[in-house]
Formats: sequence, structure tokens, C-alpha cells
Amino acid sequence: MHTAAGPAQWTPVAKDGADLPHEACAPVTARQMIAVGETYDYAIEVPPGRRNYWIEVRTPAGKWQLQAQVIAK
Repeated sequence: MHTAAGPAQWTPVAKDGADLPHEACAPVTARQMIAVGETYDYAIEVPPGRRNYWIEVRTPAGKWQLQAQVIAK
């Protein structure tokens, strides 16, 4: 997830429906490699007001595949 300033920070909270251990729930750069069938849950703190974020999907080699805008209010 990117902002105009670069990659956002998010906090991982679950993988495949199971809560992560407390020590794994620290803010990290918003990037994640995934495989078919995996799910991840993240928490992100958004400052007050409207913010635009972009989610990019890339291949493991870094080739751009897709981009989607996320508007946080």
C-alpha cells in the first residue's frame, strides 16, 4: 500500500483467519508476498480526513500487474 510519500506502514494481525502472536503484531512497511489461498489481515492507522492509498499487485520479479485506489475517510 502506497501513499504519495511512499510505502505505508501497517500492523499484521492475522493470517489465514488465525490471530498472530502479540510479538508478530508490530508496524512494518506495507508489503506482502502471498500465494493462492492465503489471507492476511492488517490494521492501518489513518490520520483524520480523507486520504488516498494505492494497492499495487506485482509478480515476484517485480513486474507490475494491477493497481487499485483505496480512499480512507
